[in-house]
Amino acid sequence: MDNLFFTNEHIMIRNMVREFADSEITPVAQELDELGKFPRDLVDKMGELGLMGILIPKNMVELV
Repeated sequence: MDNLFFTNEHIMIRNMVREFADSEITPVAQELDELGKFPRDLVDKMGELGLMGILIPKNMVELV
């Protein structure tokens, strides 16, 4: 079913995000929730992976 809607790039991104969540977020999620802490370090890591922004084509920049 993945092939009907997703490119190989989409699947690779999904797998990368899943790996990140499993290895970085899941182990500390409960503690962060209980303490009400914001995981700035995890957000920084997500930014390094390119997960914290959207891409806008150059021809659309003038419209934004």
